[in-house]
Amino acid sequence: MKPSAYRTACQVLEQADETSIAYRLLGSVSEAEDAVQEAWRRFRSYPIEPTSTKAFLSVAVSRIAIDILRSVRVRREQ
Repeated sequence: MKPSAYRTACQVLEQADETSIAYRLLGSVSEAEDAVQEAWRRFRSYPIEPTSTKAFLSVAVSRIAIDILRSVRVRREQ
């Protein structure tokens, strides 16, 4: 397997893990996918490479999902 193919396969597996985390928090597949995409965007723009990609993405997805839940709650209260 070529390095780029291996990297892509790893990314897909990590993305599946992150999507399941976001889905458990948000309860919506589309919102979970949006949260994962935002986490990957942040990962790619991070100035230094994190020690653990999986840990970075897990924390980022969790925080993004919590932010989404907070914004939904604020919109409902208004």
